[in-house]
Amino acid sequence: MRNYSHVAYLQEWTYPGALSTALPVGVHAVAVPLDSMGMRPDALREILENWDETARGFKRPRLLYTVPIGQNPSGLTTAEARKRAIYEICVEFDIIIGEDDPYFILQEGEYEVPEVRVKRQKALVSKKMTEEDEIEEFIGTIEPSYLRYDYQGRVIRCDTFSKTIAPGSRVGWFTCNPLFAERFERAGEVSTQAPSGFAQSMITQLLVKTWGMGGYVRWLKGIRAEYTTRRDALIDAIVHEMDVELVRGEGILEGAMVFQGTVKDDEKGRMVEKSRKKIRVSFVPPTSGMFVWLRVDFTGLLPPIRAPDEEEKDANHETRFWIKLAESGLLILPGWVFRGEKDHPPSNPNVYGHYRVSFSDSTSENMTKASKIFAKVLKEYCHQ
Repeated sequence: MRNYSHVAYLQEWTYPGALSTALPVGVHAVAVPLDSMGMRPDALREILENWDETARGFKRPRLLYTVPIGQNPSGLTTAEARKRAIYEICVEFDIIIGEDDPYFILQEGEYEVPEVRVKRQKALVSKKMTEEDEIEEFIGTIEPSYLRYDYQGRVIRCDTFSKTIAPGSRVGWFTCNPLFAERFERAGEVSTQAPSGFAQSMITQLLVKTWGMGGYVRWLKGIRAEYTTRRDALIDAIVHEMDVELVRGEGILEGAMVFQGTVKDDEKGRMVEKSRKKIRVSFVPPTSGMFVWLRVDFTGLLPPIRAPDEEEKDANHETRFWIKLAESGLLILPGWVFRGEKDHPPSNPNVYGHYRVSFSDSTSENMTKASKIFAKVLKEYCHQ
C-alpha cells in the first residue's frame, strides 16, 4: 500500500506539468472540484471525511497542491475567505499546502467592456508618489498568499522569475518553514544541484543594483498592464465574433459574471434558425493569469462514431472539435490535457468540451484571427 508521500490532492482541472512530474514516480492524484472562486472547501471536506482507505487502495493524502492565482487552466483566483477556509480544513486534517503561484503578479482585475475602459482611461489622473508609496500601493492591489494565514508552518510556497523576468531564467524559490527548507536543500543537492549561477547573478544585478525595489515594482506594474491589455483584446475578439450576453453565474459558477455566446447570423445577413441559436460557448473572464477557459456545449449533437484507426479516448466531441480547430490553423489546448484524474473527467467530453486559450504571447491581430477561426469552425461543427 502506498504511503502518504505518494498521494496528493489537486484541483480537478490542473497544471499538466505538475501531473507529468508526479505520475511517473507513482504519485496518485485525487481531484477536488472547483467553482467560480477556485477549489471548493465543501468538496475537499467531503473527500476527507468520507475517505475509505480500503476502497481507494492508499492512505489519505497529506499534500494539497494548488495554483490559487490565475489558475492554470481555468484562470480562477482564490480570494481571502476561500483561502482561510481551505487552510483551516488542512489544519484539521493535518495536510501540507503546496502553493504554486507563478501568476501571482499577473492580477489584472475585472474585465471591462471597451466603452467602460475608454471612460475610465479618460478619468485617470496621474499623481506623483514616493517610491515607498508606489510599492505600498502596488502590494495593496495583490491578493495575498496562503502564507499570510499560515500560523503552523504548513504552507510551501513556490515562486518564480519566469513570468516576470524571463522564462529561460529557470530561477525560482520556496518559502516555507526551516524543516521543509532543509529537506528541499538536500533534495536539490542530488538532483538539480542549484539554479544556474549565471542566471542568478544576472537577476541579482538587475534587482539589487540596476532597478532596486522601486524599479522592480514599476516593471511589474508594466507587465500587469500589458497582460491586462492582451486579456482584454482576446475577450473583445471572442465577443465580436459571437452573439454574446453577460449573465450571472448559477450552480458552480454562482457569484461570477459569465459570458454566454451563440453563433452569429451568416455573412450574408440571413438569420440563423432559432433552433440553432443555442448557447454554445461560455466562459468567466479571468481576473488573473494568462488563460481564458472556454466551455463548449455539444448537447443536441449525436455522439461521434469511433473510426477504425481511432483510439477510444479520442472518439468524443471535445477531441474531435479540437482536431478541427487545429486543421483550420488554431492551436489551443483541450480539456483532457488538464484533468486532475486522467481516467475520471470532471464532465462528459461528449456533452461539454473545455479549451484553454493563452493570451501570453499573442498579438491583437492574431487573437482576432484566432477568434474568427474558432467561431467559424464551431458553426460548421455544430451544424454539420
